[in-house]
Amino acid sequence: MFMVSRVLRKVVVVTLMVIKSVAGLCDDGIDYKYITEHVRNPETGIPETFRHAEVVGTLSTKSGYESFTFPEKFIRYNSGQYVDFPLTIFRAHCLEGCYNLKRVTFSTTSQVTTIGDFSFAYCTNLSKISLPSSVTTIGGGAFHSCWGLTSFVLPPKVQELGTAAFSDCVNLTSFTFKTKLTSISDYCFYGCRSLTSVDIPYSVRKIGRHAFESCHSLTSVVLPINVAEVREYAFRNCTRLESMTFPDNKVKVSIRRAMFDSCISLETVVLPSTIFYVGDSAFCNCTRLREVVISEETDSIGHHAFHNCRRIRRLEIPSTMERIGDSAFMGCEQLDSVYVRLLEPYAFGTDAFKDISGKCVLMVPYGLRQAYIEKGWTEQVFRGGVKEMPEPEGIRSVRYKSSSGRYYDLQGREVKAPRRGGIYIRNGRKVKLK
Repeated sequence: MFMVSRVLRKVVVVTLMVIKSVAGLCDDGIDYKYITEHVRNPETGIPETFRHAEVVGTLSTKSGYESFTFPEKFIRYNSGQYVDFPLTIFRAHCLEGCYNLKRVTFSTTSQVTTIGDFSFAYCTNLSKISLPSSVTTIGGGAFHSCWGLTSFVLPPKVQELGTAAFSDCVNLTSFTFKTKLTSISDYCFYGCRSLTSVDIPYSVRKIGRHAFESCHSLTSVVLPINVAEVREYAFRNCTRLESMTFPDNKVKVSIRRAMFDSCISLETVVLPSTIFYVGDSAFCNCTRLREVVISEETDSIGHHAFHNCRRIRRLEIPSTMERIGDSAFMGCEQLDSVYVRLLEPYAFGTDAFKDISGKCVLMVPYGLRQAYIEKGWTEQVFRGGVKEMPEPEGIRSVRYKSSSGRYYDLQGREVKAPRRGGIYIRNGRKVKLK
């Protein structure tokens, strides 16, 4: 929604500039708005007066600037006295479309707190800007399509990044977080095709939709341990992404729809025990993906999750898997062995294993070959044959319901009448009955 009308916007801007120049409306100043607010102090109950200035800006006043230095405050003659108005806010769209603007400087004691929506959007030549440490909010699309930016340092007090704040900054190669930001917004770095790496802060708990989509130069990503949510399409079409490190933390997370779709350089994916769900098309078209390690805690694989991952050769499906969606592994043409450890097989989704290698062998738990065949895991799908794994020599696994309270002996057999002093397995743990 922020990327569609770039050409049309430029045409409108240039047209307005010409019209205003002909009409004699152009001047040499940036427009400001002076505001006086009367606010009651919540602690004392005494009314207090606050005065500040906001950058408003107009097309006519900003078109010719290449650099501009914003002062800390303005002194204005008001009601018979000189009054300080600190500059605190850049209003939405205030400097949008300043195509000649290359440098923006703030005073060392600046009190600016807010960079409004689209404040510097389409300032295509802006190459140098260092926001003051007082900034707490950067609005949606604030630096959208600032093609001249190559690096950016986020001030330490920033608590909010608006939607698409840095989207389509196509030459941005370095971005430094100096803040305890908790969320990276939707489309935040969408289309930043030169961004080579990003050090996501430890404090981040959420990464929004399309946040890093089409960052073609991004080669590696390490998610911080506190991340609890990564939304749909977050890293889609990051064509040079070679490695992705998921934290093995205590927070259960899921891999959402098309999160890594078309990451054609991704070769290995290890899903830790905190990943419980792999969403629809999550790794679709990852054509170089060779190895997928699925943990015992992952219980669902969505539709088309690994569709067209041509180079995967071996796959292990843990006993905890409850669902394999339609076309989940369709087109994995080099897949030649599948190890499934389900003790109670079920029917997989339509075409889940369509167009895999003609030599693919299915390995199932000992004694369950016929049960698998009855559920559709047949040699028509796995043309290399359906075979059983060797008979286990000891306890391989114990399935239980945490609410059942059942007792098992050390050979895995249920004990109806456990004896006092005996050692048993109960709720997955070895216990001594007192």
